[in-house]
Amino acid sequence: MKEVIRLAVILMVICAISAGVLAYTNDVTSQIIEERIQKEKIELLQRLFPIAEKLEDLEADGRTATVGYDDQGNLVGILAEGKTSGYGGEIRFNLAIDGEGKLVSLTIISHSETAGLGSKIEDESYRQQFVGKTVDDDFDVDNISGATVTSVAMENGVQAEMEAILLAFGGDIIQGPAEIDITTIPDGVYTGEGKGLMPGIKVEVTVEGGKITNIEVLAGEDTPEYFNQAKAQIPKRIVEQQELEVDAASGATFSSKGIMEAVRNALQGAAGAPVERELDISAIPDGVYTGEGKGLKPGIKVEVTVEGGKITNIEVLAGEDTPEYFNQAKAQVPKRIIEEQSVQVDAASGATFSSKGIMDAVKNALQQ
Repeated sequence: MKEVIRLAVILMVICAISAGVLAYTNDVTSQIIEERIQKEKIELLQRLFPIAEKLEDLEADGRTATVGYDDQGNLVGILAEGKTSGYGGEIRFNLAIDGEGKLVSLTIISHSETAGLGSKIEDESYRQQFVGKTVDDDFDVDNISGATVTSVAMENGVQAEMEAILLAFGGDIIQGPAEIDITTIPDGVYTGEGKGLMPGIKVEVTVEGGKITNIEVLAGEDTPEYFNQAKAQIPKRIVEQQELEVDAASGATFSSKGIMEAVRNALQGAAGAPVERELDISAIPDGVYTGEGKGLKPGIKVEVTVEGGKITNIEVLAGEDTPEYFNQAKAQVPKRIIEEQSVQVDAASGATFSSKGIMDAVKNALQQ
């Protein structure tokens, strides 16, 4: 027994020493990697902005950047790290932005995307598509075949991080969103849209007595796991804090930001049009009416027949959404509207955008 105990103690000591050595090695290695990354950033900035006479490391809003100035003290370039969540985990990249707010270089620092698919974000031909863009441009570049999640993450991530970097270090190159005084907004229900990992997050915001009293998230095509997490937390935080910028749901940054953006857009300008509640279909004269709505893409067109104060037929004339989902919505939503005599019905499962687009098109037709 004594021998067994002695061997066990020796084994424990060996394990402890090994763990300590591994931890030390990892710490040293991490420092070396970070030093290499910093050195590469400086070299890249000097190469991209040769007129920079002064380089300065700055920190703001929890970010760091190396900023270059010419001999007159004018900002000529910013180099800062950004990150986004891809299919395989975190993607880190460097963004170089010139003094006019244009992206001049995108380089990948590290990622865990699928080899041969998502890893193609490293290809110059892919990265070059972002060069020359400003935050106001469309970042919808050619996707990598077979790596949709990685592609969308890069498009949204580069745009979002570029905006954050410019707001933190770009002086007056771009302006942040205008402050909204919630207490001055008239009572009403307002709708707005925002962009998370995917476009089309829609919300309905209720304002009563100068306060936001309710936020309903109507639609969103982000990854359900993260979107549902943001949907459960962000509206509650906004209502509790009466602030439009709140902490994002852990691990669901894009969806959280999209909901916040949708709420802000709903309240922007202190008015937006209050939501028009249910149409009185019984008051609409007999006739055939046409209208348009926007699903995942714009251009959904419908023809609605009204007879005797009821909708008797809905024909979907056109739509450019993904056929698999659009056809599903096309088969179910018109039927539900006619059965329920309401322009707001349950969306077809898995086809939320196309369903909402058809409903909006029917409503648009009848509002005329």
